[in-house]
Amino acid sequence: MASIDPSEEHKWVVEIDKILNHQLEIDIETTPSISLFQVPETITSKKPEAYEPQQVGIGPIHHFLPRQYDMMEQKKLAVIQRAIKTYNIKDYKLHILDKVRKLVPMVRSCYDMFLKDDDDTLARVFAIDGVFLLILLHTYNGPTYDYLDYLKTKAYETKQSHDDYVRLSEQDAEYAYAMYQDTGVMELHPLLLQKEFVVTMDNQIEWENALKDLIVPPPEFEVGPKKRLVAQDVLMVENQIPFMVLKEIEETLQASLGSSSNSVNVNLSPSVFRVFCEFHSPLELCSKSQAPSSVDHLLHYMYYSIVNNVPEQKLPDEPQTQDDDDDEFKKYPIQNSSWTEEVYEV
Repeated sequence: MASIDPSEEHKWVVEIDKILNHQLEIDIETTPSISLFQVPETITSKKPEAYEPQQVGIGPIHHFLPRQYDMMEQKKLAVIQRAIKTYNIKDYKLHILDKVRKLVPMVRSCYDMFLKDDDDTLARVFAIDGVFLLILLHTYNGPTYDYLDYLKTKAYETKQSHDDYVRLSEQDAEYAYAMYQDTGVMELHPLLLQKEFVVTMDNQIEWENALKDLIVPPPEFEVGPKKRLVAQDVLMVENQIPFMVLKEIEETLQASLGSSSNSVNVNLSPSVFRVFCEFHSPLELCSKSQAPSSVDHLLHYMYYSIVNNVPEQKLPDEPQTQDDDDDEFKKYPIQNSSWTEEVYEV
């Protein structure tokens, strides 16, 4: 039977006791199920490059791979430095690291293996790789958020034009009708009757249908070879970051910016993975309405978005509608920002 080196035995005992105490802090009813797996060596040994990331290691299994670490660690740190400045983070340890560290006991429960690193090391791995992955996703979704902001602005403009029409029609019906012909706002879609407009990736199609001809479809989205190489690594089984970590980091970043009634609601939901998966999935995804609303990580979202791709059942008298994945509203192209260059320059 394998034994521990005597010189390391005391260190092992102290660390195991510490980890166990942290594990006991978790409410059994809220303990996450195992969702992150290590591929058996009997499989990986046949073709290691198919299971080991070639560009970037994400998470505790591959973060410290020598070649990938030397190639990408400084780029990850540069991305984090930019995020700290952009989101006005005053204290990285207090606002990001400490919050991620509180999740470590729960994150350990997500793995089908024992993570040998101590909690402090794991907290830094998940914080660094979590911010990096979020920024990577935002190079895809950032333009989409701009488009959502555009939809929300257009919605407020349309509502204002309608209110002007109503007011003017009471004074000069002929002039008001002429204005309507230019703006098309005589009747409002039910969504536009709300006091506050909440436009998200989850209800984007509804808003596009509500505004119809009043909006301009965004241009096509483009993904180059470097982005595809990084994407191949990010989608590997052993290269996943738990969604709970991404959500905690995103909420921290957004909270540091404060909130505005006119800003787009970007609370993190699994739809944050949608655009990325649309471009890198080997198979067609299901419609947005069929996409999973609760997932454990990026690969989990892609998997269920593929297997859920079955025709939606429609009632006999239900009118045919345009599929949610129609190309009419394709995403904005990735902008040539310094963030994008830092993420993909390998």
